[in-house]
Amino acid sequence: MKKKILFITSDRSDFNLQKDLIIELQNIYNCYLFCTGTHFDKKFGFTINNIKNTKIKNLIFSKIKNVNKIEYFKLHSIYLDEFNKIIHKIRPDLLILFGDRSEILICSFVAYSKKINIAHFYGGEVTKGSLDNRYRDGISLFSNYHFTSNINHKKNVKNLGFRNKNVFSYGSLLNDVFSKKNFYDKQKVKKKYNVKLSKYNYVLTFHPDKENNIKNYKKVFESIKGLKKTSIFICRPNNDPGNKEILKLINRTKNDKKNIFLIKDFGTKYYFSLVKQSNGVIGNSSSGISEIPSLNKPTINIGDRQKGRPRSSSVIDVGYDIKKIKKAIITTRSKKFLRKIKKNYNPYFKKNALLNTKKEIIKILK
Repeated sequence: MKKKILFITSDRSDFNLQKDLIIELQNIYNCYLFCTGTHFDKKFGFTINNIKNTKIKNLIFSKIKNVNKIEYFKLHSIYLDEFNKIIHKIRPDLLILFGDRSEILICSFVAYSKKINIAHFYGGEVTKGSLDNRYRDGISLFSNYHFTSNINHKKNVKNLGFRNKNVFSYGSLLNDVFSKKNFYDKQKVKKKYNVKLSKYNYVLTFHPDKENNIKNYKKVFESIKGLKKTSIFICRPNNDPGNKEILKLINRTKNDKKNIFLIKDFGTKYYFSLVKQSNGVIGNSSSGISEIPSLNKPTINIGDRQKGRPRSSSVIDVGYDIKKIKKAIITTRSKKFLRKIKKNYNPYFKKNALLNTKKEIIKILK
């Protein structure tokens, strides 16, 4: 009888990380993907449709809809009950969890209490300006096996008290996967989202941080106004407290300017294809730190949300200061800076990450 693996996805970012691993492993094991969280919320692009269009076979759908309308702590009590029922129904031999979301922490607690083995991706990372920092360590502490994105993060996980033989460092799965894919050309990207590309183009992704200071958030969106010959493509923020305020700022900004576009959900390949056509990314998303450097594109990282993560030379760190953000935008167009990052080293990239991870999970299940 085939062994069973249960995966959980609660937002677009963790799904993009695990999609290809699920497809690889479902040819060997009975793999199940439980879909919950923002995937069923129209305000976040109703991304469950993207999941349905993949080659993943055994999908299980949450009954929770419109998470943005449910009070934060009440939502997590619902997650607790739902995860308990799913884990009891599937009884997996291994639960594989990605990331650092609070709902994933709830799931790890349920599985640990039921003595289910857990493999966690990507523990050991440090994001001092985000509540996820503690959630991530909590998930790691409930887990049995650990897949980290670089050697520094492996050391951090070991410092939590785990044995070396249960901690692996194979790099980011997403870096490995998209580096092997052809990107869509400019015309296909423009047609897909009905947008115009200007002389200068940037992708902006901005999430709430630990301080959740609305005055700081306003400065981010003020800094992208009045940029000449420039288009800005904005991704939606995650579901952390403060996201409603950021969405209001996004809608207000795009309504004021014809060159600013809100895109509800890119999909992995389209997202990286647009970044390839752009002058860089702006915001505080982990993608700007861990994946974008592999494209040799600049990242303007705002605030402390990603403080503590290893950096590539392509990352420009700035505070919540309009003048400094605009100065960083000018730097991304500098020939000197672009020459500097042409052979950029990304500490999150390792060759054959997907293959090596797959082999390790097979060993674990033996």
